[in-house]
Amino acid sequence: MGRKDISVVVHAFGAAARRMQQAGYDGVEIHLGHGHLMEQFLSPFTNTRTDAYGGSLEGRLRFTREVLAEVLARAPGLPMGIRISADEFLPGGLTPTDMVEIVGLLRRDFPLLYVHASHAAYHGSYSLGTQMADMSFAHAQFRHHAALFKREFPDLPVLAVCRLDSLPEAAEVLAAGEADLVGLARPHIADPHLVRRAEEGRPHDVRSCVACNQGCVGRLEANLPIACVVNPEVGAEREWARARAVPHPGDGSDAPATTRRVLVVGGGPAGMEAALGAYRAGYEVTLAEAGRALGGTISVAATVPGRERLGLMVTDLARELAGCAVAVRLGDRVTAAELLPGGRLDGFDDVIVATGARRAKRRLPGGPPVFDALEAVAALGDDGSPLRGTVLVRDEQGTWAAASLAEALARAGARVHILSPTASF
Repeated sequence: MGRKDISVVVHAFGAAARRMQQAGYDGVEIHLGHGHLMEQFLSPFTNTRTDAYGGSLEGRLRFTREVLAEVLARAPGLPMGIRISADEFLPGGLTPTDMVEIVGLLRRDFPLLYVHASHAAYHGSYSLGTQMADMSFAHAQFRHHAALFKREFPDLPVLAVCRLDSLPEAAEVLAAGEADLVGLARPHIADPHLVRRAEEGRPHDVRSCVACNQGCVGRLEANLPIACVVNPEVGAEREWARARAVPHPGDGSDAPATTRRVLVVGGGPAGMEAALGAYRAGYEVTLAEAGRALGGTISVAATVPGRERLGLMVTDLARELAGCAVAVRLGDRVTAAELLPGGRLDGFDDVIVATGARRAKRRLPGGPPVFDALEAVAALGDDGSPLRGTVLVRDEQGTWAAASLAEALARAGARVHILSPTASF
């Protein structure tokens, strides 16, 4: 960037803050982190300039100082906080020690309302994987960043963020004095009503965020509208609102009573969610599952190391089903013939088939034995399994299934090769 480029961006920050003030916003947060432009100027990893905007810390701070000064000049009196990456997790990048110094210098010269302590940079490495840490990371693994700034600047409000998955976990951080505020993003996607449920004394009714990153971050990276694995309403809120606006028996409306009977075949997450939806629409619902327990394939996936939080989906849905008048039949394998007139299951008005997909193996003529993913997971516990030797994982989708299976096999002692047409895991 030349001087003119820098000037254009600085003025744009000020103009944006001015618009926010005119629109009645209560404050503005300036983003100094996540490998965005200001962090690129701040970081010795990315800033190799030799002019007044590079070199020493003061030089690398110049752009940020100009932005903050412009915001204050164009939106006087608008409270201002900053968001930082406390650690870039990059060799030669910004460290927590560096960021404490930077925040101290900025705080000396600008009236910062708070500091939002995040981490990571947009860099194709471990650093990026930490930014919206998935379930393979430990609970609250990065809370020490907020604690560091609270300790160094006790009178400066600190906001903690990342893998604080619930209100009780957020309360832990506050009670420990490690932060003054906690940001919960993905938990609010999983359940937008989590605060209200807690206020009403119903915290047990909250849908848990499993930190799978599949519907939110994964779709965002694919330039698709976000969704949520545990909340089917995300992205379709208007459609669900319209459905709820239709009077149903039992909801206190004048809707006529119905004897409509619905059979859901399959007790995985899709079947459980379908049964709950039909029940809440006022229908008489039966859920038939061929296995001995609810959960389906997701329960198997939850046994793979690092994927345990997937089991929360089953726990939450089973709890909600237990609180409803849905007849759950375990060990009941349904066939099409049984649904015909005169069959064992004759008399249902609607049948929802939620039995999942059939997994097909791609055989290798004359080659080694071929396992599908579920067979491989089952074989992990067998000491005599051929999966203890050299294993090729063929990944045709680039999803978590192959990556987590490869890691589990490696942990079990296998030498693992991965073959995939996709650009990344």
